[in-house]
Amino acid sequence: MVGLSMVSILIFGMMGTMTWGFFSDNEHAANNLLTAGTLDLKLNDADGVTLILNAPQLKPNNSVGPATIALHNAGLAGASALDLVCGYTESDGAQNNTSNVSADDTAAVMEVTTLTYGGADLLGGIVDVNANTYVDIKDLSQANLAGQRGLAANESKDFIIAVKMRDGIDNNFQGDGVDITITFNLRQ
Repeated sequence: MVGLSMVSILIFGMMGTMTWGFFSDNEHAANNLLTAGTLDLKLNDADGVTLILNAPQLKPNNSVGPATIALHNAGLAGASALDLVCGYTESDGAQNNTSNVSADDTAAVMEVTTLTYGGADLLGGIVDVNANTYVDIKDLSQANLAGQRGLAANESKDFIIAVKMRDGIDNNFQGDGVDITITFNLRQ
């Protein structure tokens, strides 16, 4: 019985040693030096990852843009993807004796006429959520624009956006506007 116990312990010990041997690997590096790359996104050669496009008090059929933003990865590592997140806030002027229209209603009459990144058109991938037959700021704020092609180290690409207030809207929109916020995020 003692002999059987000793054999069992010996077998389990060998299995543990063999398992450890199969699941471990030791390597040696000269000077044990490890260098990690960095991502450093610049917008128009300035630090920051957020752009605010002001679109206050537009008249029907008037435009803002096209605004071109140069995105540059000044870091040492390439980014596999660029995520874009868009939003808006109310930016009203004097109401000229008209009712104050909400930011949501104003965003719904502001059509996105140009939206490109690195020469690729992004408008085709945006769903007309409010079914008004055009892509507007409200649709843009709900779009999933994550996973755009990234930027290699020291690479630059242009992001271009233009919006216009739709023609034929009523006078209730006088003095109403929005600030469009676009946040850019590089990831590896």
